[in-house]
Amino acid sequence: ASEAKERLAAAVDERAERESELLEDLATTVEKITAAEAFVEELGQRTKMAVAEAAMFKRKASKAKEKLAAAVDARTEKESELSHELAAASEKISAAEAFAE
Repeated sequence: ASEAKERLAAAVDERAERESELLEDLATTVEKITAAEAFVEELGQRTKMAVAEAAMFKRKASKAKEKLAAAVDARTEKESELSHELAAASEKISAAEAFAE
């Protein structure tokens, strides 16, 4: 009976130790899951911020493109006006030279 008590006590101790190890493993797993959830949440927030920044950059780039196109159009128009003025001045010079002869 004494030997049976000892075996029973040893089995109870072994089971208690196993349960303790399992509880520690479970606690570690819960910590890892909590950390993973926090990481995913932070990653989601950073992704949202990156998308918002990309959208803002895209809007700014679009506005800059529009301004550049307007500046190119204005320059082209000014060059055309100057070209016409140059042609008119050239005609006047030719007419003056013909008159002077």
